[in-house]
Parts: sequence; C-alpha cells; structure tokens
Amino acid sequence: IGAVGLILSATGLRFIFTSICLEGKGLWIIFSSPILPEKILKLKFYYFLKYMGVSGFILGILSGVCWKASFEVVLITAVITLISSLVITALSFYFALSYPVYSTTNISRMESSYGGVLFMISSVFYIVFVLAVLAYPALWYFTGVLFNGAVERKFTLIFFAGFFLISLGIVLFLFRRGVKIFTSRWHRNLFISHQ
Repeated sequence: IGAVGLILSATGLRFIFTSICLEGKGLWIIFSSPILPEKILKLKFYYFLKYMGVSGFILGILSGVCWKASFEVVLITAVITLISSLVITALSFYFALSYPVYSTTNISRMESSYGGVLFMISSVFYIVFVLAVLAYPALWYFTGVLFNGAVERKFTLIFFAGFFLISLGIVLFLFRRGVKIFTSRWHRNLFISHQ
C-alpha cells in the first residue's frame, strides 16, 4: 500500500499539480466565461479524481495479485488504495491552487517548487498515516487467519469506516479550501488590475 501510495503521489505531482500551474496566464480566458470559477475547478477536480481513482484501484488489485494474497485481502487493498488516491488527488489539487507556479513552463521547476515539495511531504505523511491506522486491523486479520481464530470483522469494519470518513473529510476540506484560496486570490488580482 505504501509503494502504491508513493507511485500515486508522483503521478499527482507530475500530472495534476503541473497541469494546473501550466494554465498560468491563460486563466483569464477560462474565468472570463459565464461559468463560475468554482464550477470549472470542480469539473477539473472530478476529472482528475476519476483517473487517479481508477489508477489507484487497479494498482491495488495488481499489488495484491503479485503478492498472491487471498481475494479478501486483494479487495481490501484495492479499496484502501482507491481511497488513498482520492486524498492524494485532493492534496495535489490543493497545493496547486494554493501555491501555483505561473512564472515558468518548465515542469521540473514546477515539481520542485515550494508547493510541489509541500505536496510530496504531505502525501508521504498521509501514506504513513494510512499505514499506521491500518496496522491494527491487519494484525487482527492475519492473527485470526494464521491461528485459525475468528477474524475480528466488527473491529476491522469500524477501523475501515473511520478511515473512510477521515479520508472523505480530508478530501472535502482540501478541495473547498483550495478553491476558496484560489478564487479569493483571483478576484483580488482582478480587482487590483482594474484600478
């Protein structure tokens, strides 16, 4: 799960973070349309969310199959990586909107900018958080399987539900906060340029 999370983080940095920064000075064209900027950003977020979610789910399945895990473990791994990919997408989107780099079209400079480095650090912390939170359910599950005991499904489901709710909260908070920061900066710059 950790390796898949790092792959998804690198993908988010390379494609999501840089695609928002590459729009740069052409954003006035997008925001001069009759559609609200929030709606445009929401559509972009859903677009990235879809592809990162599918990638995370497929990578989760492939990692479970490569380890020759049981069907239940493969399914759990795929769902965890799906949820993690959604949070990593939100992190990338947030840092791209909060710390955009419009001064260059060099993708390597964008990735190594302040926002890109903060995104990678925060995504690594999130991956460590995921591994730490899921350590106890994994221990309960594998202890039950190895020693032919009862698998603690109730506690495992509680942990997964908590993990899902925390991750969903992170996604919603990061998206709303990033859009708010970006639109307030955009409106402030628009107002200053018209004076």
